[in-house]
Amino acid sequence: EPIIRISLSYGFVMMSAFIAIGASTIAAVVPARRSSKLSPVEVIRNG
Repeated sequence: EPIIRISLSYGFVMMSAFIAIGASTIAAVVPARRSSKLSPVEVIRNG
């Protein structure tokens, strides 16, 4: 008999996966959109 019984529902796992995917997408898209507005020459010149 296990010491701690763990029970996960299908809905909880799916909700957690969607939240993780959404958060990682936002964390990747926001800086990418911000840097896509910069001029490559300005970035090279100013570092």
